[in-house]
Amino acid sequence: MYLLGSIHVLSEDFYPLPDYIETLVQRADVLVLEADIREESLKTAEIAQLTMKAGFYHDGSSIEEHLEKSLYQSLSAVVKEAGLSMEQVSLMKPWLLSLTLQTLELESSGYRSYFGMERVISKANTWDKVVELEGIEYQLEMVAGLGEDDQLELLNSTVEESGHIKESLEILIDAWEQGNPGLIAEELALEGLSGGIAKRLLQQRNVSMAKKAAELLNSEVGKKTILLVAGAAHFIGETGIPFQLSSRGFDVSQVDKRGELILK
Repeated sequence: MYLLGSIHVLSEDFYPLPDYIETLVQRADVLVLEADIREESLKTAEIAQLTMKAGFYHDGSSIEEHLEKSLYQSLSAVVKEAGLSMEQVSLMKPWLLSLTLQTLELESSGYRSYFGMERVISKANTWDKVVELEGIEYQLEMVAGLGEDDQLELLNSTVEESGHIKESLEILIDAWEQGNPGLIAEELALEGLSGGIAKRLLQQRNVSMAKKAAELLNSEVGKKTILLVAGAAHFIGETGIPFQLSSRGFDVSQVDKRGELILK
């Protein structure tokens, strides 16, 4: 099994991928993803329905009633900069509004999920099998299930970083190209996440993903060449997927940017 930490939002000029990754993509038989985002697999109507249900207020309240005045004022300026009005986003819950604002800012600079690493890789081979670690429905429910304080923390972070999200992404891309986990962790600000967010969005998921990866390796699928692609944040530190697999007795080694093993 080959593990590839991905970046979910990229620009077209990021490609092609390094030669050794391109070769690996062609050699692999089985693709393992956080969620199967291939166009033929997406349940668009169901996802839209779930987003409407979990991402909007249905109790008669609006985002203004859930924010402190200072954050609401700052948010209003960011929403206007994004080309929207507060009326258009007033019923969005903080988690969805945060993701929407991040997406719009990145798209204005040419960065799109359409060019995300797993989406491009999923199209690059006629895979024998594609396996989901989680699924989009699960991921939506997970983020929507954050407590209000955690959602407000995410929104506040997005507002504070507004105007610099592209810069942060480009630093992350550079760290990825260097194969530098420490710099990736620093740029993703993983240490700055509050306990609830870190536990729900990373730690619990990493354990579950590593468990499923181990099950695949020990199954009939494990006799084939497997490429597992998940967000780079899931590969960092002692809670990351590589460490979790190592703890389960698997031999895990990192390769450098040339595709050569880094000796332990």
